[in-house]
Amino acid sequence: MTQHPGSKERTSDEHVPFSGTEQCPREGGDQCNDVNQGDNDGWDHQRSRNFFPASYEIFCMCHARSNTLGIRGHPTEAIRGIGVQNVLDFLQTDFPEMDVIGISGNFCSDKKPAAVNWVEGRGKSVVCEAIINGDVVRKVLKTSVESLVELNMLKNLTGSAMAGALGGFNAHASNIVTAIYIATGQDPAQNIESSHCITMMEAVNDGNDLHTSATMPSIEVGTVGGGTQLASQSACLNLLGVKGGNRESPGANSRLLANIVAGAVLAGELSLMSALAAGQLVNSHMKYNRSSKDASNTALNNS
Repeated sequence: MTQHPGSKERTSDEHVPFSGTEQCPREGGDQCNDVNQGDNDGWDHQRSRNFFPASYEIFCMCHARSNTLGIRGHPTEAIRGIGVQNVLDFLQTDFPEMDVIGISGNFCSDKKPAAVNWVEGRGKSVVCEAIINGDVVRKVLKTSVESLVELNMLKNLTGSAMAGALGGFNAHASNIVTAIYIATGQDPAQNIESSHCITMMEAVNDGNDLHTSATMPSIEVGTVGGGTQLASQSACLNLLGVKGGNRESPGANSRLLANIVAGAVLAGELSLMSALAAGQLVNSHMKYNRSSKDASNTALNNS
C-alpha cells in the first residue's frame, strides 16, 4: 500500500517486481504493511579543474576558496553534465590557461559509500514508517514486540556501529533495493548508496504494538532512459504505474518509485528481523536457497 506524493491518502496497492537469484528476500518482501512515506529530491555532480597561472589562482581563491570547485544541490539548482561542460568551455575563452582535469571530481560520490550522501542525501530521501499491531507480530511474524525492539538495537544499531558501518544500520536493505533495481531497469551499481538505510523499531501503545521505520537518504531512481526502456523492465514500471515521465507533475513518477522502494525495504526489514527473532532464518534459507530441485532442468523441460 503506497501513498502518492503530495497526498495524505493512501491511494493504491503496488505489486513490487523483484529480480534476483536469492529466494528469501522475495519471500520476505511479501510481508508488506501500510506505510506513511515522505520524500525529498537532491542530485549533484562535482567537477575538478585547475587554474595554473598566479593571476588565475587569485581569481579562483576569491571565488571558491580553493582551486577545486564542487557543485552539489537540487535538480532545479545544480548544473550537471552538459551544462557544466558548456560553462567550462565558456570559462576557457576568458581563461585560456585553465586546465580542465576532469568533468567528475568524485565529491558527487556516485556508486560509492560516502558520508556526504548519508548526511546530505542524494537522489530521493525517503522516510517510511509503519505501526504493526501486536496481534500481527505474534500471529503472523511469530515473535514479540519486545524481541524485535531488542534485536534491532543489538544488531542493526550496536552491531553495525561496532563494525564501523557507513549507512548500513539495517538488516538487508540492499537485497531489496538491488532486486527492484534490476527488475525496473535502474543502475544496479547505484545500490551502494541507495541502500544506505537506518532501521528503527520501538514499542508503542503501552508496549502492545510495534512502530518501525526505514530512513533512506539517497535512493537513486529514474523512470526515463537507460534500462527502463528494455521490454521486461518497462513492463515492470508499467505494473507500478510509473513508466516514463509525468507531464502533469514532473518528477512524480520517480518520487513514487522511490517511495515504493522504501516501502518494500521496510517490509523486508520486518520480515528478516522477525525470522531472526523467531529463530527461523536457517530453516528458511535451507528451504528456499538449498532446494533439491534443479531450476535449470525445470526451465529446459518447460522450453
